[in-house]
Amino acid sequence: MLRQKILAVADEPSLLRMLEIGLQSGERDIRTAADGRDALLIAAEWQPDLVLVDALTPGVGWDGVCRRLRETSTAPAILLTARRGQWVVAQALEAGADECVAKPFSIADLRALVQTVLGRSQRLPNLGPVSELACDRGKLKIDFARCLALRDERVIPLGNTQFRLLAYLAANPGRVLPYQEILDEIWGPEQTRGVAALRTHVALLRQRVEENPRRPHLIADVEGLGLQLRARD
Repeated sequence: MLRQKILAVADEPSLLRMLEIGLQSGERDIRTAADGRDALLIAAEWQPDLVLVDALTPGVGWDGVCRRLRETSTAPAILLTARRGQWVVAQALEAGADECVAKPFSIADLRALVQTVLGRSQRLPNLGPVSELACDRGKLKIDFARCLALRDERVIPLGNTQFRLLAYLAANPGRVLPYQEILDEIWGPEQTRGVAALRTHVALLRQRVEENPRRPHLIADVEGLGLQLRARD
């Protein structure tokens, strides 16, 4: 079994040490970085399975780390922040993070969240021997082998949650997928999120994959029923 690789990014040595000790296990390797630039260098070489980034990260900043990471990877990212509110969550999701954790936090709670996020990040539709799907007259491709989405052969910067949402829709073309089914697939049957959280990710996904996000033709919201992918080659 491959060891899980976690990259922790913060400029506070005590926080990095707590993360390194608290998240270490026989199945994980932990690396740390004290600023955003070093984090991106490590990520490019090491290809972590998950990134924890503190909101006070210097250098390119936490949002720079997330945005640059999304140019080559859909590995899940968790933002650690002392700020609270829906606007903080919205800002984090827009930059490419998948979860927000409010400081101060319990290392036990963070460990449980990390395990959950790592587990669900690996859940992709079972397509048998197929490793790539083409949508939108071939302009949009979902590469399951590399866990990347591409439009006109260029990588689309998607967070892990958005990529898995797109992958699930693409694996079920033309079918109206009930909201609850999508919630269970993307976040797990034990999740407590509602349709509002799903709509947030759908809006972000449309901004990145639709030719005209204001008039989406690819990802349709069948009101009261669910979501439907309407174009696939």
